[in-house]
Amino acid sequence: MHEIFRAQDGRFRLFWRLLSYVVLFLVVGLMANMIHSFFAQPDSPSLVAEFAFAVGFISGILGLTYLYRRRLDQRPWSGMTLSSLWKHRIDLVMGSTWVLILMPTPLVVLAFAVGQARIVGTEVADSGVLVSVLFVLAGLINSFVIGFCEELAMRGYVFQNLGERYPLWLATLLNGLIFGLLHFWGGLNVAVVLSMMALSAVFVALRLYARSIWAAIGLHTIFNWVYTSLLGFSSNEGGYGHALLHFEVLDSEAATAPANPVLGDIGSVLPNLVACGVIVLILLVWNQFRGRRINWRARLESDGSVEAESRVGEERCFTVGLLRDK
Repeated sequence: MHEIFRAQDGRFRLFWRLLSYVVLFLVVGLMANMIHSFFAQPDSPSLVAEFAFAVGFISGILGLTYLYRRRLDQRPWSGMTLSSLWKHRIDLVMGSTWVLILMPTPLVVLAFAVGQARIVGTEVADSGVLVSVLFVLAGLINSFVIGFCEELAMRGYVFQNLGERYPLWLATLLNGLIFGLLHFWGGLNVAVVLSMMALSAVFVALRLYARSIWAAIGLHTIFNWVYTSLLGFSSNEGGYGHALLHFEVLDSEAATAPANPVLGDIGSVLPNLVACGVIVLILLVWNQFRGRRINWRARLESDGSVEAESRVGEERCFTVGLLRDK
């Protein structure tokens, strides 16, 4: 039993550390949502509820991540790449500006092009200017909290541990799979997992190229904010979630009802993959000009930096030498 749970260095094995961390992440998120529900007011914006949610969720995830990183991992906190926000303020802004490329997604553009969606109203007309502004501000706070906590957990703790053990390309795939499986609200299907894996690859690329997770936090925040607070689509339950612009899906049954509840809306996966692939490609080209080429066969150091090219070559030569000796 000792060998099942503990590695040779005395630490808990990676599988158990990640599994327990993800479960506790969900528990902290559930408790934060309970705090939010306690202060929230039905059909009206509540900045008090959002601030309470922010304090509960952020402090909980920071404490949980620090405990795991320093005690269970026995590794430096710098591996989370969450250094001073002021130092990486440009990264935060840079991550937010990628929204101009990523959104609206080709799927939304296509829906308007073929007449499948149209603007039918605004929140200002329904609730007034002041209430609409409060809804938008409350949504921005909520989006930042979720973006910060999910990025610290997924592209911070989970990806760092995977990257220390596996090559970056494999760590990116595994991180995306875990990220996709976490988005099971409303039913888990293959389309959701694939789309989240593609989006996760963008967040990973931003972390690696900016050398911090603030850029990923910026993109994650604005991505959620635009689709929840600025663009509201009609749903089967009715309403637009108090988003600023109200969109109606004219052929809602064909657009939202999957042919198979397990496969999901597979038709929407390809545009998402293309959009995310374009961003990753742009990041690759951009960083080539900056002299920051990333070796995807390398691993992560304990401080969050990418393993040096020379060290990767030395390890590869050593491995080949061992195989020849045998």
